[in-house]
Amino acid sequence: MTIDPADTVVRDETLRKIGRNVVLFQELENILKFLVSSQHPSMPLSEAMRTREVRAASIQVRTLGQVAGQVVEELYAASHTESSAPAEITEPWVAFAFRIEGDPAEIEESRRTLKALIDERNDLVHQVLSRWDPRDAGSCRTLSAELDEQRRRIIAEIERYRAFANTLKEAARELRDFIESDDGKRHFDVMFLQNSRLAMMLAQIARSHARADGWTLLSVAGTQLSQLIPEEFAKLKREHGEGSLHRLVAAIDLFEIASESTSSGGTRAIFRVRQ
Repeated sequence: MTIDPADTVVRDETLRKIGRNVVLFQELENILKFLVSSQHPSMPLSEAMRTREVRAASIQVRTLGQVAGQVVEELYAASHTESSAPAEITEPWVAFAFRIEGDPAEIEESRRTLKALIDERNDLVHQVLSRWDPRDAGSCRTLSAELDEQRRRIIAEIERYRAFANTLKEAARELRDFIESDDGKRHFDVMFLQNSRLAMMLAQIARSHARADGWTLLSVAGTQLSQLIPEEFAKLKREHGEGSLHRLVAAIDLFEIASESTSSGGTRAIFRVRQ
């Protein structure tokens, strides 16, 4: 049946629905890009903001198909997947990953649904004219019904991934607030120091140079560290101990520190690994 030239309502409504669905696909694409760009590999804390901006910029130019592939690869990855970090870390590092867990069959169905929608999006943008005759009312009505059903499925996926995005935004906001807080800064400092080469060497010195009572002179540790890792030792002492070895060791929070009297009437610091 041919459309009457005076009555283009059916054709125009079909065209409107094509545009509507294209916009919905763009909305889904933006949500998926946000989810992927928010995954942070292990990196120095000082570079987190710049790395986030670079990653987001690179993802913005990728296609929906490429981004969906990353969603499957990263968001549905095993929760125990770890980011790599160098063997020797000289400053606090951080990683942020968001994972979607569930029944394997449900996850596989989610993957198939997302892939199917992407195929439909490509068909809508590139192939729709090959199977639609805008001059035929029957063809318009058939495509219009398909577009309504497609809209329902796109919106379902938008709502699914928007919920994930909202959860991720809240988690990221809480992490950011903690990192920027005084407690967060102290937490990262202590965690970094406790996992540093300095802490390991202090523990070794405390054991290898321990007296019969289990204590080691802090001055011995200072001499050893100045000889073995002079630049790193000076940097950490300056940044975390305000130039004082005593304060640096105290900041690591793995050692007991005490003072004892000397035969000359002075005092000296001693330390040992906390039990």
